[in-house]
Amino acid sequence: MRTTILYLLTLSYGFAVNIIGNLKINTKINSVPRDATEIVLGGLFPMTRNSTNAPWIKEAFRCAIDRINKDNSILPNTTLMYNIQDTADNPVSALYSGLQLWEQGLISVIGPSSSVETDAVAKLYSSFKIPLISYASSATSLSDANQYPTLLRTVSSDSVQAKVLVQIAQKLKWTLLAAVFSDDIYGTSGYDAIKKAADAKDIKLGCIMSVKADGSSSTEPVKSCILESKAKVVLLFMNEISAGTIITSMSRRPEFQDITFIASDAWAGFVSVDSFVKGKYSVDFLSGSLGVVPSAGNIDFFRNCFPKLTPQNTNYSAFGGLWENTFNCVLQSDQDPPLPKCDPNLDNRQKGTKNCICTRNEQFNDPPDPKVAYVFDAVYGVANALHYIQYQCDVLRSANFCSLKSITGQNLLMALRELQYFGNTGDIQFDGVNRKGSSYDIVQIDINDVVPDNIDFNNPASIVINVFSSLGILATGYFSYYVIKNRNSKVIRKVNLLFCQMLLFGILLVYVSLFFQSAAPSTMNCNVSVWLPLLGFSFICGPMLGKMFKVWRIFHSCKIKSISITNYELIKFSSSIILFEVIALSIWTLVLGPSTPIVVESTSNSLYTYTVCAKGNSSLDFYLSVSLIACNGLLVLSGVILSFLTRNVDSAYNETRYIGYCMYDFLICCVILLPMYFTSGDQEGSVFRRYLILSLARLFGATFTLLCMFVPKVIHHKAFIRNPLEHELPRLPKMAELRLSIDYDGCTETYVPSKFASPFAILK
Repeated sequence: MRTTILYLLTLSYGFAVNIIGNLKINTKINSVPRDATEIVLGGLFPMTRNSTNAPWIKEAFRCAIDRINKDNSILPNTTLMYNIQDTADNPVSALYSGLQLWEQGLISVIGPSSSVETDAVAKLYSSFKIPLISYASSATSLSDANQYPTLLRTVSSDSVQAKVLVQIAQKLKWTLLAAVFSDDIYGTSGYDAIKKAADAKDIKLGCIMSVKADGSSSTEPVKSCILESKAKVVLLFMNEISAGTIITSMSRRPEFQDITFIASDAWAGFVSVDSFVKGKYSVDFLSGSLGVVPSAGNIDFFRNCFPKLTPQNTNYSAFGGLWENTFNCVLQSDQDPPLPKCDPNLDNRQKGTKNCICTRNEQFNDPPDPKVAYVFDAVYGVANALHYIQYQCDVLRSANFCSLKSITGQNLLMALRELQYFGNTGDIQFDGVNRKGSSYDIVQIDINDVVPDNIDFNNPASIVINVFSSLGILATGYFSYYVIKNRNSKVIRKVNLLFCQMLLFGILLVYVSLFFQSAAPSTMNCNVSVWLPLLGFSFICGPMLGKMFKVWRIFHSCKIKSISITNYELIKFSSSIILFEVIALSIWTLVLGPSTPIVVESTSNSLYTYTVCAKGNSSLDFYLSVSLIACNGLLVLSGVILSFLTRNVDSAYNETRYIGYCMYDFLICCVILLPMYFTSGDQEGSVFRRYLILSLARLFGATFTLLCMFVPKVIHHKAFIRNPLEHELPRLPKMAELRLSIDYDGCTETYVPSKFASPFAILK
């Protein structure tokens, strides 16, 4: 017999299953003594190394058996043992593993997981009279008790799931759906149930497509079908592999960015969003997606089971990735310098980051897949049936169990169908193959599972901005070196060395601030990215306003006795502006406390979150921030007014013309970019827009100032070195030389014209 079945397993899967299901041969029926002190329970689970669910299923199975063995109220004189075989997520492997369990004399088996595997094994076990209790196989076609006489399942049929999914669509007023399903028994029977339920609710299926269950189908026909149907809601009735393949492909096309997915239970219960996405696309692409999963039942039932699972004792490669995604850490790293050990307090770890080494003392408390609860129910169902046969046989009515000397799989199956027991997911009673009554939970990607939108150094725009900032810092360094090196030249002495250095220092602060603005949000970055640009602006604006104000006074005051602008005057005027800025920033920081990054939910899309820098008192923060902006705006406006008033001064003062250009540039940036910044909204992409607006304003303002103020100086200096006579600088006129009598703004002075142009000549 064994040789025959092994031969059949080498044939095509479908052919082998059909033959095995119709075997009519006499074979030994497995049994155990009624008073057996040890009974082995079989398990058919997907123990593949790339399965994230495998450890949980196996641990739930073992945990349920362990609890039963410790409970004297059920099977007090019998110890349950277990034998687990790997289905490898493959129906042929499931058949072979199922055969091995039969050969070892088992009278009951829990599993398999998928409907395809269950279809194969159930047909095999129908010949051996072995009850097969599946905890996850929900295909509608498995409900046929004539075709699957020894099959039971603790999870509901897909016909129930289909009704729930269609009711959700109706509730949300989704009248047009695209239905894509896998070509296996799970997908085809699921589609039939969906079609029937949708027709009853007048919901149109605009696109109907079938794909291979192994995810090997081309996704182009699927995408074309969805686009042609104009459906904005796509129902994927398939396993996690196939769903992942289709979603990954769709995420690369801009036409699908507003698609909402409905998930069947085979992939709606994925362990974590990160483990499903696998870094292939942004988690935000799944925003709004929802699905249904069988109700998880009493989670507290599992509290003592899963802390035993650790990377050290769990030999699954996918489990390590799950551990890292769940606890925001890395198990090992070759990074130099090495990463630090993580904070033992999980609440202190930033979600979505892996910048520390796991302590390996982290613990899982809750099962990530709700279907593990149905493993518990299946094990407890077998244990209850055995208990009644051994100790309360008089309660059972379907057969004379009290006269049994041994228990066969058929005896156990009859007891299971007669019993009603309370399991982890509620009352359980079987009607043929199916469980009577069921409940589903609607699941949606939790807002905490969506990685908050923010800018970091890996963002392409951030990289470009930082490259230009680096070039700006190099240019600032060059001009600073050039000015210091040539500080004794006439050109530099004419414009004042201190003036130049203050401007360059302010420009440098603005460039450096862009790096903090581009970094991932942190308390330090939130505060430094505000302090640096405002201090830089005060170092730029202070000396500019000081110089222009002195020039304006020269032409509007009768009492001024000195035309030159001394370092003392420059420092006095500039320091007042810089000190004001420092005081204002200190009040903003000390009164409200430092800004910290917080995650904010969008008002237009509840599934879109982003990180902002905020203070505890948001109202006071708003008013102080507006006041700070208004004060700096007044400085710009004062500069623009002074620039206008001194626009026609003598060429000896023509540096004010370049200062005026800078002031006009600041004004344009404020008028154009500030409204854009504050009206950028909070929808998807708003974080990038605000970052780009703010970065471009700072980058353009600093660069324009640097080039406008220092390129002409360098050019003039180099020209002066080549030909000093031709490029002689105009000399500022001395007060003693001015003798011409002119009435100007109520002032009457007597001046003597000199060979130098009079400051008032152009005002005639």
